[in-house]
Amino acid sequence: MAAKLAEEFNLKIFRMDEMIKEVVDYVSPKQQEVPDPKAKAPAKGKKGAEEVPTDPYEGLDTTEYKEIGQQIKKFFGDGELPAMYDLVGSVTDDSLLVRLFIAKLKLVYNKVPSASDIEDQIRADVIKEAEVVA
Repeated sequence: MAAKLAEEFNLKIFRMDEMIKEVVDYVSPKQQEVPDPKAKAPAKGKKGAEEVPTDPYEGLDTTEYKEIGQQIKKFFGDGELPAMYDLVGSVTDDSLLVRLFIAKLKLVYNKVPSASDIEDQIRADVIKEAEVVA
């Protein structure tokens, strides 16, 4: 039901466990394999070395997000996050989770819409709501 509403009204759902995984991965990215220069080049048509992932928040101020990630990472040690584990319950500092949520919102919704954009969105939402109710 929640997924249907999210899709219908173009809502973004934030799950705290996914945000914890993301911020820990962000502050400690996995090491990329360095290709051996002596190795043969891949055959035509085959993909070569994978592209290095880009920063999803490039151009934005991620200082607070990184700081929060480092603090959360201390709860799990230096290894990878355990699979099938209660990540949210492992972070005992609730204020840290709240700060993570706020920092994530700031990064995702960094654009401040203009008044006319807000009015247009409200009109579109009212029309969509009238269609749903009818």
